[in-house]
Amino acid sequence: MHEDFRISDHLDCAVSLNNIGNILTNQGNYKEAYDSHQQALRIRQKILSSEHPDIACSYNNIGDVLHKQGKYKEAHEHHFQALEIREKSLPADHPRIANSLNNIGSVFESQKNYTRAIDYYQRALDIREKVLPPIHPDIAHSFNNIGNILNKQGNYEMRKQYLPENHIDIADSLNSIGLIRQKQENYAEALELFQQSLKLKEIYLPQDHPSMAINYHNIANILRLQENYTNCLDYYVRAHKIRERYLPPNDTDIADSLYNIGFTYDQLNQPTRALEHLKKAADIYKGLPTEISAFNKIQCHIQRLLPEKSST
Repeated sequence: MHEDFRISDHLDCAVSLNNIGNILTNQGNYKEAYDSHQQALRIRQKILSSEHPDIACSYNNIGDVLHKQGKYKEAHEHHFQALEIREKSLPADHPRIANSLNNIGSVFESQKNYTRAIDYYQRALDIREKVLPPIHPDIAHSFNNIGNILNKQGNYEMRKQYLPENHIDIADSLNSIGLIRQKQENYAEALELFQQSLKLKEIYLPQDHPSMAINYHNIANILRLQENYTNCLDYYVRAHKIRERYLPPNDTDIADSLYNIGFTYDQLNQPTRALEHLKKAADIYKGLPTEISAFNKIQCHIQRLLPEKSST
């Protein structure tokens, strides 16, 4: 029993090292991430069978790090090892097999081997469509991957054929799920969903389509909550430019965009530009009887900024 406890303890250590490796990868600390994942792999190889799914997980994560480092040959070796184990130990249509196929395709894409990349992306998509609900983010991700390659090849007609007929509905559903995750304060997942929704729309819709403004606005809101104000401003401006093109000048959405841009400039310590946009928003709100509270709120913001402006 004591020996069983020690084995369990070692496996828990491997899980912790794996999680640390994932965090380091997300932070861009690839050398440390690689070392952490290698330690996890060595522990698992001592305790588990060579075809255990956890060993495949380690190979997969090491492959991801090597891919990000531009070591494509080594990345492929690890992803193929992960795939081989998963194909032996998991059902043929398991989502993790699809993940391995997708990762192999991604490395081929980085090598500009687009023919093989599409082949693996398509195999991943085939599995995902069998076992996942139609609006699952992984399915959208597969469509995005295939669409992006066809876009790089200039194969626009084929790109449309790869999209499902209801791809805009899928994009809207991803956006709706993102709003739910935002309310749950799961900002990282919400941002990913909004971005996947946007990528689906970008494949088929023109860049200034009104629907794009919704995605830009939602992405900006998440970046604002994460206090990533520089990138947040970029998306608010994109949303505003589209709204200016399609909406009347006194529309509430125009005022909201101007306010958001002004607020963000304020957070970036640019009071002059903040005031410029806040005043434009106030002028619109002032003429809308239903927006009195918004007008009063923005007036307070303007008054707070006025002394700062006079000192610049």
